[in-house]
Amino acid sequence: MKTQWELLGVVEEGRCDRCGTACPRRRVAVRSAETGQVDRIGVDCAALLLHGGKTQKLRNTVVAAAAAAERDIRHARENRLRRVVRVGDTASIPVQRANGIYTAFALPEATPENLKDVTNRVYRATGRSLERSFFAAGHDGSLVRVDGQDGQDWPFFEALGFSRVS
Repeated sequence: MKTQWELLGVVEEGRCDRCGTACPRRRVAVRSAETGQVDRIGVDCAALLLHGGKTQKLRNTVVAAAAAAERDIRHARENRLRRVVRVGDTASIPVQRANGIYTAFALPEATPENLKDVTNRVYRATGRSLERSFFAAGHDGSLVRVDGQDGQDWPFFEALGFSRVS
């Protein structure tokens, strides 16, 4: 069975983890779906690994795909961080009107008394299910509702120092 690899993004110059060659141009990070191991390999080795060849077109494809993966990861991180609410924050959520146009709906300022309510409203605006979700608190008094059905949501917030509160 052929091992599947996931591109994670472009990384700094250095030695290729596969062939040991110094990669003066670029390396990319790839993760094995089988083992979860992350390797930092040169674009040539990545093209060979992912596409079976080392042509310039395949190398360009690898670099473009790695850059897209990096953007996707950054976008997912930003979307998760938008759900964090702190006392004093004024949040707004997008609301689709009858004519199909989205407008911003301003939420009340988060206070200690309404922090959970504001956090719930921000979470519901994402379209995620409340089923199996829970609150997590940050060390700075921030609060977020975590999607318990998304396998990446809790590890993300836990790595940032959040602890489950409900």
